[in-house]
Amino acid sequence: MLVRNIVVLGIALSASAWSVSGNCAAAPDQASINREAAQGSAADRKAMIQALEPRLQRLKATDPVQYQLEMALQKEFNSATTALCKEYAGIDHGSSTDLCVSLCHQYLYSYRTTQARQIDASALDLKRLPTPKASYSQSYFHGFASHLCSGMPPGVWKHRSAPKDCAQAVGNEIEHAIAGLIYDPRHEGNVCAGFGLPQ
Repeated sequence: MLVRNIVVLGIALSASAWSVSGNCAAAPDQASINREAAQGSAADRKAMIQALEPRLQRLKATDPVQYQLEMALQKEFNSATTALCKEYAGIDHGSSTDLCVSLCHQYLYSYRTTQARQIDASALDLKRLPTPKASYSQSYFHGFASHLCSGMPPGVWKHRSAPKDCAQAVGNEIEHAIAGLIYDPRHEGNVCAGFGLPQ
């Protein structure tokens, strides 16, 4: 995520440098930047599906009940991602809006991809991250977090059971995943920091 934030900042700085220097060579225009971000979002979504598929295929053949539960869980994640990024899309970022909305999807797809790979390897382990003062994702992902913690069998967890504070830990992970979309005065210049902007 840090790398992506640096890339976003770098795009903004690069565009400024071209305009100041008056360089006649073709600088990347915003439309092409947005297009590349959308392609990145699609690639991350494909990676997420590929990470989910091996376990879902096994469950479909051996445990139809758990298969239906985990399909419903993924549908819940997809719906929450769509809703959160739709709210984010309502924040005006000028010409960078499409880029930033694509990053919203990328951050969440990447988070779920990592989680799916851990589940498939029977190594699901939640990070111990500090609870943020304000949550921009909890209202969307509360159901997903709760059902992940209650619905995933002991065998997928690294320590063979979900932690006591599981839903909160999942929420903190998701909030951390979208940190690049949240205003932080320490990260001046992040063009996509839309949530929590000072009024």
